[in-house]
Amino acid sequence: MGRAVFESALIVFGILAGLAINEWQAGRDRAARASDVLSTIRSEVESNLKLLDEANAYNAEIVAKLRDLVAAKSKTIPPGTYPHGLMSKPQLVSAAWTSAQTAGILNDLPIETVLLLGRAYESQRDYLNEMSTFLNSLYAGALQGQANSDLDPDRIDGVLSDFAAHGRSVANRYRAALEPSGALVR
Repeated sequence: MGRAVFESALIVFGILAGLAINEWQAGRDRAARASDVLSTIRSEVESNLKLLDEANAYNAEIVAKLRDLVAAKSKTIPPGTYPHGLMSKPQLVSAAWTSAQTAGILNDLPIETVLLLGRAYESQRDYLNEMSTFLNSLYAGALQGQANSDLDPDRIDGVLSDFAAHGRSVANRYRAALEPSGALVR
């Protein structure tokens, strides 16, 4: 009887040890996967920030030119005022973030990290949607025969200033995630 109890205890201990080892290994795998995902998201945010900074610089330059036209009391926008389009729309991506969401890896990250990154990506999505809506309305106006040179510089300056501010806000959210105290600390 004693031997049967001992063997049963040994079997139970073996099963529990095996389960513990499996759980430990699964935890290590999840932690490694989360670390890889954070590294990929960091690269994505750094790339997005670079693209956004370039677009923000161009857009700020256009806003400054339009303000100069307003100050000069111009009622039209001369050709060549915006050599690369009225505004630059950066090709920001969210593939790493979306993949992490889809794969459920966000569940293995600290909530503060998920919240900080989530806000940055939501702000990015809103910015791109608003910019697309604005550009589509400009194109629709152009198709209806309103030339860009006929636009009121004062009116368009206000809209572009709003976009420039929103672009800076998105960039600030990216920078907050990249800061040493942010979500993507190495």
